Amino acid sequence: MKKINFSIMMASLPFFYGICAETVNQNTGFSPLQTVSLIGEKLICDTPFKFRYEITNNSVAWLDVPANFKVGDEVKYTFRSHWFNAPNIQSLFDHYLVSRYDLTPSQKPNLLYSFSECFKVIEQKFTTQNFVPEWGYYAVGMRENFLQDWQIGRTGGMISTYPLLLAKDTITRRNLVANFNWLFPNGISPSGFFWDSGEKGNRWYGGNIRKPQFKNLHLVRKSGDALYYIIKQFELMRLRNMQINPQWEQGTIGVANAFVRLLEKCRQFGNFADSSAGDVVVGGSTSGAIVPVALVLAADYFKNPHYLKVAELSAQKMYDDYVSKGITCGGPGDAMQNPDSESGYAMLESFALLYEKTGNEKWLQYAREMAAQFSTWVMSYDYEYSDSCLFGKLNMKTTGAVFANTQNKHGAPGICTYSGLALLRIYRATDNPVYLQLLKEITQAIPQFMSHSTRSVAGMPPGWINERVSTTDWFEGIGEIIPASTFAETAMLLTAVELPSIYVDAEFKTCYTFDHLTSGIVSIKDNKVRLRVTNPTKFDAYFTVLAENKSQKVIRWNENKLLKAKRYFLKAGEQKIIIVD
Repeated sequence: MKKINFSIMMASLPFFYGICAETVNQNTGFSPLQTVSLIGEKLICDTPFKFRYEITNNSVAWLDVPANFKVGDEVKYTFRSHWFNAPNIQSLFDHYLVSRYDLTPSQKPNLLYSFSECFKVIEQKFTTQNFVPEWGYYAVGMRENFLQDWQIGRTGGMISTYPLLLAKDTITRRNLVANFNWLFPNGISPSGFFWDSGEKGNRWYGGNIRKPQFKNLHLVRKSGDALYYIIKQFELMRLRNMQINPQWEQGTIGVANAFVRLLEKCRQFGNFADSSAGDVVVGGSTSGAIVPVALVLAADYFKNPHYLKVAELSAQKMYDDYVSKGITCGGPGDAMQNPDSESGYAMLESFALLYEKTGNEKWLQYAREMAAQFSTWVMSYDYEYSDSCLFGKLNMKTTGAVFANTQNKHGAPGICTYSGLALLRIYRATDNPVYLQLLKEITQAIPQFMSHSTRSVAGMPPGWINERVSTTDWFEGIGEIIPASTFAETAMLLTAVELPSIYVDAEFKTCYTFDHLTSGIVSIKDNKVRLRVTNPTKFDAYFTVLAENKSQKVIRWNENKLLKAKRYFLKAGEQKIIIVD
C-alpha cells in the first residue's frame, strides 16, 4: 500500500495568498491533513478526524465523505499567488483590502426593500412585539431567555432606542421616554456600570447567571455601547427640544466615571469587570473598543475634558497592545476572546471620531489600519447555494455579510451592532473609495434577509432578521437558518438613520448608493447636483442624498447629521431626476 501525504497552507483570510503542495506523480487536491492510499486501481482518501466543530461543541460526529479517485484522475485548482513586501503584519491587511475582488466578478445585490421600507416594518415589529408595556422598555428579542429579554448593549438594549428615537411615530417616542425612566436609576449596578442584563422587567443581572462564577462578570463592551448610544440620544433630544430627566444624565455620568476609574486603577478596560466592585476580573482584549468614542461624546456633552484625555490614553493602549499586532478580541459575549469583528469595527469608530475631534493624523492612520483589518471579516463574493436550500430558493447574496468572530462560523447581515458610519467618516478624510465600496456591500446586503409580508424568510414574522448567513455546516446547515429575532434588526435600523441613501462627492463627481436604489450623476453645475435615481423595488421609497464638496468634507460629521436632511420620494418602480443643493 503506497501512501501520499501532502498539506495546503494559506493565510487565515478568505483569499489564497499561497499554496504549497507535495505530491507523488499525481496532481491531486484534497482537504488538509487527509491521507491518500493507493489500493489497486483506486485512490482512497481517509480522514483522521472523527469529530467536527459545531456551535461551541467540538464533539459532533464528522459527516463529510472524502472523495475517492481512480488512478489518473486529476484535480485542478485556480488560484493567484500575491508576492509583496510585508515588513509588518499590517502589510498583509493593507494588501488584502485592495485585493478582495481579485478572483471574484462584480456582484449585483438583491434590491428588494429600501431603507425606509425596512425601517417602517422593523419599527412596527418593535412596537408590537419588543415593547413590554407593563414595565415600559424595549426587550432585545422575544424574551425566550434573559439575554433575549434585556441586555444593555451589544445586541440591542439602549442601542435599539437610538434609531427608534428618530421615528416620527408618537407612540414610539412615548415608549422611548418610558424606556429611559425604567432604566434610570434601577439599571445602574453598584460598580457604576450598567447592569449587564436582566429579565421580567425588574430582575437585574451583573453577568451570566447560568454559571455561578460568572454571575457578576460584566462584559465591559455592553456599558460602552450604552454610554455611546445614550449620549447620541441626549444630543438628539436636545435637537428635538425634548425634556431630559437630570436623573438620566447623572446615571450616564456615573458610567463614564466608572470607565475612568477602571482605566486609572487597572490600566486597561479589560474584558469583564465585576458588577459590584467595578474592577477588572478578566483582563486583556479590545472589549472596550467603543469606550474611547463614547468618552469623546461624553467630553463634549458634559463639558469634561478629562474624558477626552482618558479616551486618547485608552485608544492608544489598545492600538499598541492589540491593533498593531493584528488582533481584536473580546467584543462578543459568547466567544470568550476569539478574534472578532465586533470590537474591530468599534475600534475603527473610536479612531475615526478621535481624528475628527483632535485633528491628530495618527488617529487617521490607525483608522486606516483598522479598516483594512475589519475588511477581512466581510465576504467579497456570492456563495453558490444549492437550489434545494432555503437561501438558494430565496436567491440570497452573501457579498457584504460580516463574520462576527471566529467561533461563529457564519456571516451576518450588518455589523454587531453598528451602522458602518466610521467608513464614511474616514472616506471623507482620505478620499479613498475603497471604504465606501466596503460600506456599500454591507448596507445593501442587509435588507434581503428581512422577513417581509410579501417574502417570508424561514417563516419568520415581518421585520425579523436572523443573524446567520450560513455558508458552512456549522449549525443549521449550509443555506439554512431557524426563525430568530436578532441584533441584525437593530443594525438595519441604525443603517437607515445614520447613513444617507446616496452619497455624492462633488469634488470627484462620484456617487455611492447604500440604499436599495440605483443612481447616477447627470450633471454638477453651480453648486447643484442633478441625479437620476431609480427605485427598482416593489415598494415606495423615501430617501436622503448627501452631496459634499472638498471644503464640506473637512467639517466634522456631527452626530444626528442627517436629522434635517431633505427626504425625497419615489414610487415603486419610478425613476426621477432630482436636484440636490
